[in-house]
Amino acid sequence: MVQLTLQRQQAHDRMLVHLVNLSGAAQVAYHPAIPMNGISVGIQGNYANARLASSGRALQLKQADGYARFTIPVLDTYEVVVLT
Repeated sequence: MVQLTLQRQQAHDRMLVHLVNLSGAAQVAYHPAIPMNGISVGIQGNYANARLASSGRALQLKQADGYARFTIPVLDTYEVVVLT
């Protein structure tokens, strides 16, 4: 299970996509998360760039039908994608 939260930062003209890997969460217990590969995300809107906040690595961004689509290669525990 992945929790996804959007945060628009109007002052910086960008959207932040927060992804939290909840695979290790089980009611009141917490275990190390199981890394997840190839998570595809589509966000409504037009964006020119997507990058991982943790590494600065650029992600391939595709625009189609009013959505920006990208893939997170690996999600360990937490990641933020910056869309501009």
